[in-house]
Amino acid sequence: MAELIADDKPLPLFRKDLELFEGPIESDGSPTFNLYDPVKAKYFKLSWPESLIVQHLKQGMTLDELHQYISEKTTLKVSKDEIKFFFIDAFRHDLLAVMKSPDYYEQIHDSKDMGVLKWLLFNYLYIRLPLVNPDPFLSKTINFVRPLGSKIAFAIYGFLSLVGILLLLTRFSEFISTFTYFFNFEGIILYAVAISCVKVIHELSHAYTAKNYGVYVPSMGIALIVLWPVLYTDVTDGWKLKNRRERFFISAAGIIAELIVAGLCTIGWYYSPKGIVQSIFFVIASITWVSTLVINLNPAIRFDGYYILGDLWGIDNLQHRAFNVTRWKLREWLLGLKTPPPEERLTHQRITGMIVYSIYTWIYRVFLYTAIALFVYYKFTKALGVFLFCLEIAVFLIWPISSEIRALASLKQYLQTNPRMMFTVTLILAALGWFIIPLPHVEKFPAITTPVEQQLIYVPIDSVVKKIYVERDQQVTQGEPIMELVSPQLSHEVLKLDYEKKILEKQIYLLSFYDSDRAYIPERRAKLSSNNERLYGLKSKKKELDVNVNVPGTVYLWDQELKEGMFLAKDTIVGKIANTKQIEVIAFIPEVDAHIISKDQEITFRVPSTNDLFPGKVVSINPVREVTLQYFPLASVYKGDLPVSKDPQTGQLRMVESYYTVKIELETPEAQLRFGQTGVIEVQGPWRSKLGSLFQSIMRIFWRESGV
Repeated sequence: MAELIADDKPLPLFRKDLELFEGPIESDGSPTFNLYDPVKAKYFKLSWPESLIVQHLKQGMTLDELHQYISEKTTLKVSKDEIKFFFIDAFRHDLLAVMKSPDYYEQIHDSKDMGVLKWLLFNYLYIRLPLVNPDPFLSKTINFVRPLGSKIAFAIYGFLSLVGILLLLTRFSEFISTFTYFFNFEGIILYAVAISCVKVIHELSHAYTAKNYGVYVPSMGIALIVLWPVLYTDVTDGWKLKNRRERFFISAAGIIAELIVAGLCTIGWYYSPKGIVQSIFFVIASITWVSTLVINLNPAIRFDGYYILGDLWGIDNLQHRAFNVTRWKLREWLLGLKTPPPEERLTHQRITGMIVYSIYTWIYRVFLYTAIALFVYYKFTKALGVFLFCLEIAVFLIWPISSEIRALASLKQYLQTNPRMMFTVTLILAALGWFIIPLPHVEKFPAITTPVEQQLIYVPIDSVVKKIYVERDQQVTQGEPIMELVSPQLSHEVLKLDYEKKILEKQIYLLSFYDSDRAYIPERRAKLSSNNERLYGLKSKKKELDVNVNVPGTVYLWDQELKEGMFLAKDTIVGKIANTKQIEVIAFIPEVDAHIISKDQEITFRVPSTNDLFPGKVVSINPVREVTLQYFPLASVYKGDLPVSKDPQTGQLRMVESYYTVKIELETPEAQLRFGQTGVIEVQGPWRSKLGSLFQSIMRIFWRESGV
């Protein structure tokens, strides 16, 4: 390209099919222009000096002649370097009427050819599928729609929407609580239909507003946002409009229409009786308020809010320009790099706004992609979810860092050692060292205090309480009665077997008198033996109804509603007894960390609520992993640290991951601890880097989900 713009050679002309349109006036009063490429259907924003180059270039002009002509005919001072750089940029975007070599086009094709998989990785968040050309229909129907956009109509809309908001505030709690009634299959279908109807109105509002200002609307169709279909309208030709106010109304038309629909449907919900009509009004109103205020107005994604903010600030291509300004400022703040600003006429207010917008957009993207990865991880396949997490690290961390390193390499003439650079480099090296270098660390595992010995007081069989001998917090000794139970059914069975025993014994006695009857004696003796075994078992069960103390200590848990004469079902737990001065700790160790725990190992038990520390040692390790969790305070469903799922039928807490229990003996537990206190045990782990831990965690998930 350098040989085409030499000082003594004619400059290449711009393509004849390009169209130049006046753009909005900048904040400093300078005009802007938009250059339209009909082949690519793409607009290029030109500054005032760049537009003069396009307008005043004539066939046969050299670089010197064009520079002299612009200097003489206009009041602007444009340097030859600026003209040269503009031609280089125009050549890169195929705006010049010059022939390029086949090798150049092959190189461009290879650089853009990324394959289906790579294309999906970079575009799965947003894909457009044009379906129809609505412009002829819009041209025929615009006159019927114009009255809906008149000042009188908008005054009515505004009044009704305001009334709807005021009415909503009077019954806001009722409105919010109604959401729960639609969390079912029919509710989802109703919401889907409501969204579709509202979005059709939204997109038609964009299209009719654009058509009202003479803008050509080439297509309407479906956009896939993370493969979720939404409608879209192509109003790119709005760049041809010189008035920013007109462009603003095109961008805001969909939101305004949705707010009007939301206000009207809120009034309908308020005054309609309960039933299907009120449900329809509620669905449309609720989804419209949420989609408009939360999604469409969000400037971090290229929806209506993004273009509205760009028009309000008077900044076209806001996202790209804001990111460039932020990078320029960060280089100055962090590296002390004094480079020219990425664009002219940057005020302090504009720089601040762009930086805030860039940071907000970056954080929003990180959270959005993370939410998508988590959704895929928990609802579809965990391996794909982890892959998306890795992709996020590449897109939001590795890629920007590598891109910035390449950019700094091209700016090496500005790089000079200074205090800011030294501080930033030192901080980065320290962070990398902390992340990469293996260091000693302390592992923490969830734990809970339990009595060394305890007695679970439960009902052995269905029975009735006859006598209660203890109460809560009472000191008891071994062998002391706790309560006396009676089982009418069991007593009846014992009495019945006693009678059968006596009958069989009498029969055996009588049969022994006659030789002809003695043959029946073995059969009766067999029945008697079976009867005695059953009777012995039932009497043993009957003895269990006299519940006595097996572990001396304190009744620290007791059912206060227990009364004499009350019926209790089998296995009902009514209390617990334990020695309060003999406490141990049960810790749960993940399978992946089981190798760092050994018997007689010294540990520290920490209670987070008081931050007290209690030294102890490991006395035993259960070799069998836990299937269910008996300690409710540690369960995730009760805000604990152990992930569990609750069985809806039995109520049992089933462990989601593999954990082993470790029993720990404390040195002085009786001073400040009590039963059921949750905490963590702290164990000195092996030297390990944060990077190694992250890699191991990722690999464990991949292996587990692959089923190998």
